[in-house]
Amino acid sequence: MLPEYGVDWNKSMFENDGDAEAAIQAAIRAAVTIWIPEVKVDRIDVQYNYASGVESVMLTLILPDNTQVSIPVSTAIISIDGFVE
Repeated sequence: MLPEYGVDWNKSMFENDGDAEAAIQAAIRAAVTIWIPEVKVDRIDVQYNYASGVESVMLTLILPDNTQVSIPVSTAIISIDGFVE
């Protein structure tokens, strides 16, 4: 029951691509620093698919044992009527 847990990237909504990407990266880095400080964010790659409306984020992290892992972040399409596709 931690309402603050997770990544707050609401600030990226309705921004142009460059500003949205910067806001997403800042939110992810802040969340990792707070919630899993022993992990280092190496890279954050943001991709947009304008046809489908999907935004994909791939995180590359360095774990405490110096292992590098890449993790995809799931996205969803929210239609104008509020349904998640």
